[in-house]
Amino acid sequence: KAIAIDAEYAEAYNNRSTSHLRMNNFGQAVVDCDHALELAPEFVAAYVNRAIAYTGLREYDQALADFAKALELSPHNLYAFYNRGNTHLWMSKFRDAVTDYSQTIALKADFVPSYVNRGVAHSELKEYDLALADFSQAIDLNPDYVYAYYNRANVYREIGDYPNAIADYSKVIELNPEHRYAYENRG
Repeated sequence: KAIAIDAEYAEAYNNRSTSHLRMNNFGQAVVDCDHALELAPEFVAAYVNRAIAYTGLREYDQALADFAKALELSPHNLYAFYNRGNTHLWMSKFRDAVTDYSQTIALKADFVPSYVNRGVAHSELKEYDLALADFSQAIDLNPDYVYAYYNRANVYREIGDYPNAIADYSKVIELNPEHRYAYENRG
């Protein structure tokens, strides 16, 4: 409706792109971000949203270019660093992901998803002590964060610490009784 009232309102296109992202409508999100950026070429949130959409489309080079532009315009943008870390994770560039998640933590020390995702990247790099530390920090910050317990359990299982793995899988089940993988992995 906002676009129908004012077709020159860049924020409306960006807001609609967010809705498209939530529905995994990545192509349409790119189109809306393109419109927003035509109207407001320095609209950081539109670069971030378009980068997320490109990641969803697996067009990683375009995603990284948009994250770079967003960070050029806003060098301390938490969401650009965090989502670029997610893109690096998808690309299996785990060291780059660790760097981006570390930057988000430097900007906002209580941003739990960054600890969890950095822990996943550390785990992929077989840096299990660092992964466990990140998952444990996420749990300290948010004791109900299911993904932190689940990923920590996976690392415990990987290193052969089965009692702690079982304890964490059990906690996942307590917090989310529908989490079938926790049941499966707990055995």
